[in-house]
Amino acid sequence: FVGFFIFTSLESADFCNAYLRSEPLPYGVLTLSSFLHYFGWVYLMTTTLVMLFKSEGTHPSNEEPALGVLETYKKLIQIMRLPAMKTFTVFMLTMSISFSACDSISWLKLVRAGFAREKFALATTIIVPVKLSLLLIFSSRMTGENSMDVHIKIYPYRLAFNLLVPAFIWAAPHMLMGRDIPLYFYGLLIFTYGFPQLASYFMMATRIAFFARTSDPALGGTYMTLMNTLSNLGLAWPNSLVLLLVEPLTFSKCSTDAENTCSSSKR
Repeated sequence: FVGFFIFTSLESADFCNAYLRSEPLPYGVLTLSSFLHYFGWVYLMTTTLVMLFKSEGTHPSNEEPALGVLETYKKLIQIMRLPAMKTFTVFMLTMSISFSACDSISWLKLVRAGFAREKFALATTIIVPVKLSLLLIFSSRMTGENSMDVHIKIYPYRLAFNLLVPAFIWAAPHMLMGRDIPLYFYGLLIFTYGFPQLASYFMMATRIAFFARTSDPALGGTYMTLMNTLSNLGLAWPNSLVLLLVEPLTFSKCSTDAENTCSSSKR
């Protein structure tokens, strides 16, 4: 939230001039370098305070003995060889392929169509409290024993938005032709962007709940880290591939004339 919505808004000169300043300036309140510099110091201070004031508790004598680094990695290799874990790995690495394009480039296409990124960040900020509120309301159901059942039930709804979001992206340039952006555009934006984000957030919560319930206590956080790593890889590589392919798969025309092949000076 802070790294995207807040930074995008405060880095924009148009947003700051419209809402935060009495006299316009050609730059925003924040820059990328100042933002990273500030939170770099925040990170160093918080980790230093944790190191100084937080101590490890003593383990009860009836707990299983802690494994060393080498023994832990040997156990992880054994876990990865299990048939159920192989199926789980394939599922985690391929689960987001079907909606990676919708997640990674839809808002970029809106910016290219003429919708300012700071307006996008401001309009979609309302999704954040909605996500947190719904998570609190449905937390017991999403984090229970059948958390992955909830994950699978949400999946078809995310796939359905793969049809709605491209239609909205295609229609966006026609709705943004005027100087003022119509209110119904913001309503459609919150709907087409917000619901996939809500579904993604809930699916993440159910996955983490499943990881926590199935992790072997003997390996501590290492087992859960393995599952989270597979999940993060499954989310990252399809998005990276889509961003790599978006330029060669994008077709442009010089004008609205279908017969104009851009081979002459005709515009």
